[in-house]
Amino acid sequence: MNAHELLERYAVGERNFDTVDLSGTYLRGADLRGIDLKKAILYEADLSGAYLVGAELNGVVLREANLNGARLSGAHLVGADLSKASLVGADLSGTTLWRATLRRTNLSGANLNRASLNEANLSEAVLTSVDLRDARLAGRI
Repeated sequence: MNAHELLERYAVGERNFDTVDLSGTYLRGADLRGIDLKKAILYEADLSGAYLVGAELNGVVLREANLNGARLSGAHLVGADLSKASLVGADLSGTTLWRATLRRTNLSGANLNRASLNEANLSEAVLTSVDLRDARLAGRI
């Protein structure tokens, strides 16, 4: 599926796009609130400035994706792979990132207020000026 087809189907009310492959697509600034992209592959996709509030992104692959300035508040990213992604200035407030992989992810200036990062892998992540107020960071016991 390409970005144009996704946006057309979303515009007519379709929300379930789980397991779709959107690798390398350009969805910059797209309004995709409430979309279901469970287990979708968005490797190297450009979602900078995208509006993904309340999106279902469990198990999604966003490896090396551009999510700078994206609005993901309240999104579900359980088990998501965001390795080497760029989330500079992204709004991740209230997101669920349980067991998510954020290895080498650039989160500079991101808002993770009230985010749940239980068992998330943040190794080598850039966390400069990140808002972690009220975030849950429990690891494995």
